[in-house]
Order: sequence, then C-alpha cells, then structure tokens
Amino acid sequence: MTPAHLFVELYLIAEQWPPTQRTLAELPPAEVARAIGNAVQADSGSLAYQVLETFISRTPGNHLERGVILAVLHAINLQFARVHPRVQTSLPGAREPVPLWLETFSEVRCTTGTYLSINGRNLIPNGCLSRGHRHMDASYADSLADRFGALALAHSTVSQAGRRIAVKTLVIGTAGANGVPPGGAAGSEMLMAAPIAENAADLTLAEHAHGHQRLVDYNVSADVGAATRLLTALTQSGAHDIAIAPELVMPEHEVEILRDALLEQKVECRLIIAGSGASEAREDELPWNQSSVLNARGAKLWDQRKVWPAGINSARAVDYGLKSEHNGLRYERTASGSEVVVADIDRLGRCLVLICQDLEATTMAEELVTQYQPDWVFTPILDPAIDSSGWAHQRAFMLSGRANTRFVVCTSTALPANGTAAYFLLAVGPKTRTDHDQSRRFHLVGNQGDNIPGWGCFAWDDVQWQQTNVQGS
Repeated sequence: MTPAHLFVELYLIAEQWPPTQRTLAELPPAEVARAIGNAVQADSGSLAYQVLETFISRTPGNHLERGVILAVLHAINLQFARVHPRVQTSLPGAREPVPLWLETFSEVRCTTGTYLSINGRNLIPNGCLSRGHRHMDASYADSLADRFGALALAHSTVSQAGRRIAVKTLVIGTAGANGVPPGGAAGSEMLMAAPIAENAADLTLAEHAHGHQRLVDYNVSADVGAATRLLTALTQSGAHDIAIAPELVMPEHEVEILRDALLEQKVECRLIIAGSGASEAREDELPWNQSSVLNARGAKLWDQRKVWPAGINSARAVDYGLKSEHNGLRYERTASGSEVVVADIDRLGRCLVLICQDLEATTMAEELVTQYQPDWVFTPILDPAIDSSGWAHQRAFMLSGRANTRFVVCTSTALPANGTAAYFLLAVGPKTRTDHDQSRRFHLVGNQGDNIPGWGCFAWDDVQWQQTNVQGS
C-alpha cells in the first residue's frame, strides 16, 4: 500500500461527511502537520503509508480528528502536484527528484491514463491540465473535490439515463509518430473548422423502415470527397493547433483516405477532430457514428463512438426532404456506443469528444465535465444552425459553470435553416473568469474569406468574443 492508496481510502471517508463537518474540521497542530508532510516524502511507498496511518483514527469522532484526515489528504495532494502535467506546461524541462513511489505512479499514469484504478474510481491529475484548476470556493459551498488542485477521484463509469458508460483514460505525449507536438502558450491556441458539407447537394438522407420505427442514413454525396475537402482546408489555413469537422460527414473509409494523404502532405496542425461518420464495424447490422482524432501525420490517436443516437421530428423530416408519413421521430441509423474516451494530451490538455446528442446526455455530460475537468470538449454536430440562441450554446454554457472547460462545436451548412446558415463553428469559454478567459464568452465563426472549400479559423485570445446573455440563452 502507498500514499496513493491512502488518498483513495481517506477521500471515500471524507466525501461521506456532511459538508458542515468538513468546513468545521480543525487543522492539526503545526508539529503534526510537519510530521505528516515529512512522512509522505519517504521513498518507500509502504513505509510512507504505515507512518501516515499512525496519525489517523478510522472512526473520527470530533473536528480535530477529521482535520487530521484532511491534512493527510492535503499532504499527499501536494506531493502529486510535483508531477502534475501543469508543471510540465509551466516549467518544461527537468524537474526536481520526487519520492520513488511517486515516480512509479507517474510512470503508471503515462501507460494507463490513471495513477490508480480501484473500486470503480480513477485517481487522476485534477484538471484542467494546461491551465488552472477550479478555485476551492468555486461552488460557493464546501466541495471536497475542489480542495485538491493536483488530484481527483473520478468514477470509472458515468450514467447515460441510468445506463453505465465506461470511461477509458489515456495519455498522449509530445514525441513520436503517435504524439501531439507542443504549441504556444495556453490561451493562444489557433482553431480551424471546415463544414465539409456546404450545401444541400452535398448531403444525402435516406429513410428506412425498421419494424415500427424509421431510421435515417446521413451521408455526404459521393462527389464531395470529404477527406480531400478537409485536407485542402488544413493546407490553406496554415498553422493551427486544433482542427474540427462536423458530424456525419466523414465515414471511416474517408478517414482512411485522409490518414494516407496526411502521410504524403505535410500540414501544420497539432490535433484533428475529423468530424464523424459511419464506422466500418457493425453491431446488429448498424454502424457506429464514430469520430476519429488524428495528429498531423495521420496517426489515429483514438476513436469516439456516439453514445446516444438522436432523432428528428416530423416537421424537421419534411424540411429535410423525407417524404414518408411516419408520425414520430426518425432516428439516425447507427448503433449506440458504450464508452467515452478521456485523453490527456501533454501541453494541450484533457480532451473529450461528445458527438452532438452526447453533449445533451444526462447525467453523462455533467459527470464527465464535473469529475474529469477537461480542458477541451469537442462536439461535431449536424444541425442547421449554431447561433447564440441554439441548443448547443445553451448546453455548453450550462456545463461551462462546472469546470474551466473550453467547448468547441462544429456543424455543416448543408441542411436547410431559417435563412442562410452563416456560421459553422461555435466556441464557448468558461462561465467563471480564469487567467486565460473572460467569463461567459462565446465566439461564432463562418467562412470569413469565402474560401473554397469553406473553412474558418480564430485564435483563442482573439478579442472578437461576445458575451452570453442568460435571458437569451
């Protein structure tokens, strides 16, 4: 057993206390606090664990005993702060030696994505990884999670309306063919989006009867060349950190074409969220709605499958040219995913891809954002508009109060809307002001330069942000 195991044990105890008991817990005397801090620095994890245990009563009966438990948790958290990814971001290069047990856990995380997984919980670095964590008073109430800037104890599954969805963690470094190279300072990232399907002729919808339900296939037209359009946008737009394409415009065979092309043609982009589209694999004869995340060399870093397939109502179906008289939702013709990937990318941050309806999924989206505190949530959607009053902005704004997360939403412009869909990229910053973000900001981007094919880009430190109006959203 090690201090990491002890952190989990004590955290599980402390999270069951009423908030008032944590608030009123008394700090131990200074000499006890120093002794706890010295114990956690031992090279031997088992020795550190044994010494720390001597300070603890397993059945704390007063505020002082609870304060000792919180002090031990705090001391372990301070040790893990020495190997937190934020240290690498702010002070790249050599770091001071750390206890051997801590070095071991740091190496384990690079392989598995977690320091420790036990009893359905993941011990991970607290997010955000490239910027500051939430202030301990951010909830305006006692929050155990917000007390610890370096460690978080997140659940290894989340709930999509009661269905357990596994969380897969991974770490991606900066070097090698499968790495993501470092960029500039956090807060100045350049983002690019390409709608791929730009007008009605670029997207085809086909309705199928499936028992008493109706399912709809969404496909880019054969002559669009989705991979070619995205590659052209990547090359025309120059150097940027992140590129994103919309939902259901990039089937897996186009992803493979794009990957091959990236091997031949150099682009200056650290991370490419290649939209989403039908997977080659099937479940019950249905493909998954799958998003592939690539680096500039075409290496596939991970795939994310949509967990909660969406539907369109009868009025929307008529707008989209579907002719049947079916009275009810037409569901997308895809299988339901069962896993969400949480990817920690060195020097870029913790990333999630939540495809369209998955951003709305309760309580899955709330749990992921609250517990994992991602730096970025990327959301490819298929929707006629992403304006300031739309669902995507409303949902991202609501979630933006739970973490210092940046939300990036991309749609196509092929579906009919009220007037011309001028925008295809929506960015929403944290609700609370941070070192790199003003509060309650959002940004809409379209094809500013009449590019062919269409694309738009902006830098995160661009001044052309708007502020969210709660009444209007």
